Amino acid sequence: MLYIPVAPAGAKECEYFLHPSGVGNINDSTPRVPLRFTRGYNPPPLRGDIFSRITQSQMSDPSTFQPGKRIAVLGTCGSGKTYVAKRLAELLEIPYICSDAILWGPNWTLKSSDEQLAGYDEATCCEAWTFDGNLGTATKAKNALVLDRVDTLIWLDLPLRTVLPQLLKRTIRRAWTQEELWHGNRESFRLSLFSTDSILLWALRTYRSNRTRYTELFNDPNHAHQQRIRFRSRRVLNAWLAGIEEKQKTQESQISRK
Repeated sequence: MLYIPVAPAGAKECEYFLHPSGVGNINDSTPRVPLRFTRGYNPPPLRGDIFSRITQSQMSDPSTFQPGKRIAVLGTCGSGKTYVAKRLAELLEIPYICSDAILWGPNWTLKSSDEQLAGYDEATCCEAWTFDGNLGTATKAKNALVLDRVDTLIWLDLPLRTVLPQLLKRTIRRAWTQEELWHGNRESFRLSLFSTDSILLWALRTYRSNRTRYTELFNDPNHAHQQRIRFRSRRVLNAWLAGIEEKQKTQESQISRK
C-alpha cells in the first residue's frame, strides 16, 4: 500500500489517503488514514501520484523510517542539508559527500561542467554515502547521475521563516570565525551579507523555484522506486534523527552482548 498526502489550500494538517496502487484519482470514497506527525504539514496536493513507499506505521512515526545506503539530502539554501547529511553519515557509519566541495575550487572559482560531473561520478561510485546538494534539475548530467544512483531522497522543505534565521546565524558564525569551508574558501561579512552575491539574497531568490522543482521531482514516476520523505518541520526532523540514533545504539548494544 502507498500513502499519498493531500492537503486543501490553507489546511493546518495534511491528510494521508490510502491508495492501493498509488496512481489514479483520489475521491471521497478513498480511505483516509489519520497520522500523528502531520500537524503543521501542508505540502501541495500531489494529485494521486506516487509519494513514498513507506508503511502506515512508518508514516505515523518518522523515527521508524529507515533510509537506504545512498542518501541524497535536498533542500533550499539554509535548510540544513549539510547538518542532516553529516549526521546521517555519522549515525550510519558511511561516507559523507559535500557537493559544494566538488562544485567549487579555490578562491570561489566554479569548476567546469566536466570537472563537476567527474567529481560526482567518483564520489558516488561506492556502495553507500550521504550527499547534500540541490538536484532539482535532472537535465544536468551531474544531477542525473546522482539521481540515478540514489536510493533515498530526503527533502528538507522547511518554511522560509525557519530557513532565513538558520542561514543568517550560520553566515555570521562562518564570517566571524573565518571557518574554512573547502579548498581554502571562507565567507566574509561583505560578500555574504552586503553584496549582490549575498547568500541571503540567493536564498530568497531561489526558495520558490526550489520548492517547485522538488515537488515535480517527488511527483516524477521515474523515481517511484526510490524512498522519498519530505520534512516540513524541524521538530519532526529532529525526532526522526533521534529515532535513528536510538536504533543504532540498540543494535550496537545487542551486538556487544553476543
